[in-house]
Amino acid sequence: MKKKQLCTLGLGLCILGFAQSSCEAKDYYAQNVLYQRAEKQALKGNFKSAIANCNKYIIHNGETPEIYYLMGSIKTLQEDFESADANFGKAIELSQKQPIEKQEYNDLLSQYQLHFLKGAINIKQKEYENAEAQADLLINGEDKFFSNAGYILKTEIDYQKGDTEEFVRDLKHTMMIEPLLAKQLLGEVYNPALEVLKEGYKALIAKNYHAAIDIMDVLIENNPTFYLAYALRGYAKTEVKDYYCATRDLDDAIALNPELSLAYYFRAHLNEKINNPKNAKKDYALADTKQDISYKDLSAAFGHSVSSPEGNSSSDNFILYKKMVDILFQY
Repeated sequence: MKKKQLCTLGLGLCILGFAQSSCEAKDYYAQNVLYQRAEKQALKGNFKSAIANCNKYIIHNGETPEIYYLMGSIKTLQEDFESADANFGKAIELSQKQPIEKQEYNDLLSQYQLHFLKGAINIKQKEYENAEAQADLLINGEDKFFSNAGYILKTEIDYQKGDTEEFVRDLKHTMMIEPLLAKQLLGEVYNPALEVLKEGYKALIAKNYHAAIDIMDVLIENNPTFYLAYALRGYAKTEVKDYYCATRDLDDAIALNPELSLAYYFRAHLNEKINNPKNAKKDYALADTKQDISYKDLSAAFGHSVSSPEGNSSSDNFILYKKMVDILFQY
């Protein structure tokens, strides 16, 4: 090969290498910088700029499940649930044609999570039939690790529709949810018993005492030493005037945990109901001396949204996801 041809070939390879490097830099810009910039702007409430950067991402990188997930998240923060639904739907459609790439900016994302979020959006829109379809898709999915995720949606649908019987049935399935799955879905280390307890507390606050009793039955059936469930069931039975069973539940709660302030407080309330002021005064005094879970503690713990993630991550995608979940599952 002649020297001139070698020089031309060498120059061509250099140009090709430079072009490849430029493409890689462009890809990084398209896939990471624009995405992360949109996330930061969304967290600051600058939604217009966040969407503008999402549109730039599409120009540079084409349509991907990841970018429509982000746009759905932004629209959720704006409480524009119709647009959020459309964007999550588009993300699902694209994810069926191309795999979701695991990048540093979307480590929470999976196709199952898209169905979960779309179902939650449908619940917010009171489109329960569509939400049921997303829940059923998760429950009947090939990956059984994710199948119980649908029951998180099911219990939410049941609660919103006031279907107590279905609610309790579906709650039993939430008790079987894998903690790692729920951490991915809800952004926290999921404690199934605690989540069910929150549902029971909501029923008590709503004065739906029979539903609260059914929910506590689920907990006690799964864990016969769950003293807090006995205390809450005892209070609910007091309110439906089942004083004998209420007394048994509150006595059992105290036997299981003699330091449970809440149980003494509820038993004092019961004693007032049955015209036993002497024992009521005694139990109120005992409640003040006990160290574990007062009535005030319970109100502070459960008096807000049903799912309030507390994870350790401070990354923008975790914070954005936490805000979105808080919006979708608050009451």
